[in-house]
Amino acid sequence: MFNNFSQDFKEEKTINVVNTGKELYAYSLECEKVNNTFSKQNTFTYEITCSDSRCVTLETSQILVASAKVYNHVLIEPGKT
Repeated sequence: MFNNFSQDFKEEKTINVVNTGKELYAYSLECEKVNNTFSKQNTFTYEITCSDSRCVTLETSQILVASAKVYNHVLIEPGKT
């Protein structure tokens, strides 16, 4: 959660999705319980980068104003991260 926007900042989080099973699985990434009260929606942006051949990059986007899926049903092979 971010509450203090009195100065510019960057924060980086790493999320690893690992398929520990023996079958092909799909995962989704969803933002839930979004409480966005910005008067200018484009003042807070985010991006998702990745380095694997099966991952999905999301270029700079404005923060969501409501709950929504960011990625829907991305396939991940058994034993892959």
